[in-house]
Amino acid sequence: IMQGRSFIAAALFTCGILSATAAVAAPPADSGEVLYRVRPGDTLADLSARAFIRPSDYKVVQARNAVRNPRLLPVGMTLKIPARLLRRQPIAAQVITMRGGVSVNGAQAQPNMRIGEGSEIRTGPRSFATIQLEDGSKLTVPSESRLQVVALHRLVLTNATIKRFLLANGRIETEVSPAKKGGDRFEVRTPISVAAVRGTNFRVSYTEAGSRGTTEVLHGHVAVSDDKNNVMLDAGRGVVVSPTALGTVQALLPAPQPTNMGEVQDSEIVRIQLTPVPGASGYRAQLATDAAFIDLFAETETANPVIEMSAVPNGSHFARISAL
Repeated sequence: IMQGRSFIAAALFTCGILSATAAVAAPPADSGEVLYRVRPGDTLADLSARAFIRPSDYKVVQARNAVRNPRLLPVGMTLKIPARLLRRQPIAAQVITMRGGVSVNGAQAQPNMRIGEGSEIRTGPRSFATIQLEDGSKLTVPSESRLQVVALHRLVLTNATIKRFLLANGRIETEVSPAKKGGDRFEVRTPISVAAVRGTNFRVSYTEAGSRGTTEVLHGHVAVSDDKNNVMLDAGRGVVVSPTALGTVQALLPAPQPTNMGEVQDSEIVRIQLTPVPGASGYRAQLATDAAFIDLFAETETANPVIEMSAVPNGSHFARISAL
């Protein structure tokens, strides 16, 4: 650390992101059913006693699946069970880093604060938060975003994990641990789309005021759907979603390249000069104290290939830059 100086010690450059304009529509509805394959010894009464909220609800499942004898189930039969009938166990999650004005359910967030179903995380200007789940999955919520935790639980019947988030405004970036069971779900919704994954790194944006949304994949695969269609995105691909249509899959822009990284900067404004990316309408840069970008502390967007940031603390930092 040099007194009065900042040193951008290393850089992580990411694929470019999409921009889009789109009016609000309701997100697609869930089927609301859990599939369970009957095992030797299973009966509806036993399943109900072990995993249903009310034991008497086995009658609902019996009627739904046209089961004549609730004490005699064919091994291998697939039962369709309304999810609302099943007992759940909460999944642990907590705030692991935060900067600036971050609130959870209207109260100022604190490091290690627990996050559960029904929580709403809000970030103000120049504010950032990273949430970590018990399986190591992380959600980074940058400035001026609003994220709601819709579901964060494990089903007692199948041990499958259900993790569902609603991005009401702003952006999030996720690093999702691979799913371990077929029934595991990790979804990020906006008012106009659903992105479902089974282990990947991806970004979702939604602007409430302009009603625009995008999904972009950095690693792995993501299924994106609206209320009519769906597409599968591979790494380096993205899609724009509007209330009326799911856009065409597009390649993300190549990563911007800097020309002055590694220089010690001692002025009040830190500048990073970029080589222009053909087709880019602008650039976004983030600064963090760590190479994994868990502890974000600054972010900016610019139309020109020159990144400028003020009030950067003394020290060695990491930069992540994308072309828009």
